[in-house]
Amino acid sequence: MSAVLLFLFIGCSESDGGDYIFKYDISSNPRTLDPQTATDENSKMVIANMFQGLLKLDERGNVTAGVAGEYFVSDDGLTYTFQLRDDVYWYTGRESQEPALCTAQDFVFGFRRLINPTTKSPNAERFFVIKNARAINSGELNDITALGVEAIDNFNLVIRLEYADLQFPELLTTTAAMPCNEDFYNSTQGRYGLNAEAVISNGSFWLFRWDYDPYSSENNHLILRRNTPNNEVDRIYPYGLNFFISAPERVLPHFLEGDTHSIVASGQTAQGLINEFPFDEYENFVWGLVFNTKGESVFADKDFRFALSRAFGDDDIAVAPVGFNKTGMLIPFDVKLGNDRYRDLGVDFQRDTDLSGAKAAFERALKRKGVVNINGLDLLVPDNPTIKEFLGFITQKWQKELGFYCNIRMLPPAEFEREIAQGNFQFAATRLSGDYNSPCAYLKYFVQGERFPIFSKSSEYAKTIEQAQRTPDKNESFALYQKAERHLIDNGFFIPLCYQTEYFFYQKGCVDIVYNPFAGTIDYSKAKLL
Repeated sequence: MSAVLLFLFIGCSESDGGDYIFKYDISSNPRTLDPQTATDENSKMVIANMFQGLLKLDERGNVTAGVAGEYFVSDDGLTYTFQLRDDVYWYTGRESQEPALCTAQDFVFGFRRLINPTTKSPNAERFFVIKNARAINSGELNDITALGVEAIDNFNLVIRLEYADLQFPELLTTTAAMPCNEDFYNSTQGRYGLNAEAVISNGSFWLFRWDYDPYSSENNHLILRRNTPNNEVDRIYPYGLNFFISAPERVLPHFLEGDTHSIVASGQTAQGLINEFPFDEYENFVWGLVFNTKGESVFADKDFRFALSRAFGDDDIAVAPVGFNKTGMLIPFDVKLGNDRYRDLGVDFQRDTDLSGAKAAFERALKRKGVVNINGLDLLVPDNPTIKEFLGFITQKWQKELGFYCNIRMLPPAEFEREIAQGNFQFAATRLSGDYNSPCAYLKYFVQGERFPIFSKSSEYAKTIEQAQRTPDKNESFALYQKAERHLIDNGFFIPLCYQTEYFFYQKGCVDIVYNPFAGTIDYSKAKLL
């Protein structure tokens, strides 16, 4: 029955390109559609099309109105006052449940659930900027009503912060900041977000069906349909969305065969599509070398890291293929600070080549270790042919100039990530990306508790990042973030190799599909097929 309906609706549309069903492949079954606790990209993809937060991002990546028609910020940056629209509805598509207005109380309940320690949300820490959030989440303050989120009435909401944060509006566009209808949540009796009957929508689409059989590769999908009451006020162009749960090796064939409308690709896959399909591109990944500096590791020695960092330059690497741009910097060009691109706010700096300095530092490191050479170390690399080729040039340069030999150990991506997470590596080539658009999202990888625990949370580096987050002055914030970036590069904790571009391809005739490369979500609310 579903397949028949799909065919019928795809076959007819209005002249403005509306009323189509758009289709997209996701790689696995969403773990949950509870916005407050979801962390995997497939869950967030569906949530982003079912829920609407106070603010959202437009096609240029700028913050714009969501449920909040407008908002005001106090001079000290500590108080945000939101005026909510009175025409956004919760909807399940089921006759047993009437549409209900989305109100300020829904945001209060959503934020309280997020921060409440009993929820155990992995997303809570990112919102510790809200007044009393950290104390409540840690159990130090046992009063959830003390959280700095208050409903003045149904359509006026106030959020008070512990400190000014230029990126707070951006944070409010993420899935964890979505509202939660308390009455509906309670009615699910602990199943909220886990099946089609336990999810409600205040966004563009509601969940009609959710079918998943882990022992079958057929008919695993989530079927979304237009939120009817919200469409009456703000046109939702597609009739619906079909998310197919497909094996990774089937995603590209499905797109090439026209069975799906869009695909995210990079590297060689993207290179094969560039001349055939329209696309948007985003330079949001950076590749670089990272080091395990714990214990007696040779990489605990700054001179050793410095030597490897300065012994090669861009000229030693052959011309990069499409989508890879050599760099000596960490923060990619599409990262913003407020509404400005981070790299446009000040003078850029590069990792400098210093061959004589590299040789001298290498000799000092060997002397301290009391050895003639240090060879046979494993350089861990995910299975990526372009990066492997990059590293081939670099390791040859190390051999020639320093007499340093290492083994390039290629691993499948999942195994590579597991080894990194467990600290089972000496040094590695890895790709960094931010889960939200901020320099902080990249620089925090190196703070204790994140991916590479090089610095403790009490270190000067961590304090610099925290200070950059807390200053309301954009130029001062930029200077602090750049100080942290310089510290990583100048001390050889991260050796930048190249930026990688991510491409969002879509079928010819598709317009107004908005991809968020940092959250990894796609907004289909205005999507058309002309």
